Amino acid sequence: MKTTKLYFIALGMITLLFLISCSKDDDNSGNNTKATVENNVQNGTWRITKFIDS
Repeated sequence: MKTTKLYFIALGMITLLFLISCSKDDDNSGNNTKATVENNVQNGTWRITKFIDS
């Protein structure tokens, strides 16, 4: 009985941790990141470090 109660308390704490760690503002950063990556890829200096011709 004591082990079952401890199991449910631990499960509740883990669930609460997951719910607290999520926020809605994390979803809006996707568009800005994509534009930043595209800009860096187009304007960056590239060096070929390994070329395999097969």
